[in-house]
Amino acid sequence: MMLRWHLGMVDRPGREPRLVAADTLTLARLWGSPIVFSVRREQLLGVLALAAASDVLDGPLARRHGATRLGRDADSAADLAVLVSALARPDLLPPTARVALAARVLAPAALTAAHYFRDADRPAWAQRHASRHAATPTLLGVAVAARGAQRAGGALVVVGSVLALSALRRSMRESSVAAARSYGAKPGSPSTGGLARSASITHDPGVS
Repeated sequence: MMLRWHLGMVDRPGREPRLVAADTLTLARLWGSPIVFSVRREQLLGVLALAAASDVLDGPLARRHGATRLGRDADSAADLAVLVSALARPDLLPPTARVALAARVLAPAALTAAHYFRDADRPAWAQRHASRHAATPTLLGVAVAARGAQRAGGALVVVGSVLALSALRRSMRESSVAAARSYGAKPGSPSTGGLARSASITHDPGVS
């Protein structure tokens, strides 16, 4: 089942399974994210521009050639990897921005891991979570800081991080309310997670 699940990550509904151009761009951004940490400061802006360009282009390419589960899952991981590499540079962001960015990176990862350990399933809010609008000021802030304006760049990073955490909280709340309406439970009740997990396993095309 695990082998089928991983091989099925390049499945496209109604099309031949294969690695599409959007996946290639996303994986390149993911694998190349350590460059953000290792390059000289004067080269950082160009590296960030390439990362941002790949993030902009992989969406239209996925819609044109067919989206895959690999692209969906790797896209968020690639964005986080770029931010983690920027966070690891001690010369880039002021302390307040570093704390805000660390919270923005760690909170979704910690909550997702906790849900997987509890329910052995992807959290329902992960499919609703849409914080791409928050990625723009965050990446812009990192780029501004790379140009030497650390205070202005740090302020943008804080704004983007707060927007991302707010979107995460809203997604979790909406998912809890939707699950409660579907199963007749109160939002946040212990039974909601288990019932939602059972429903997702039943309807998951990757499990039969």
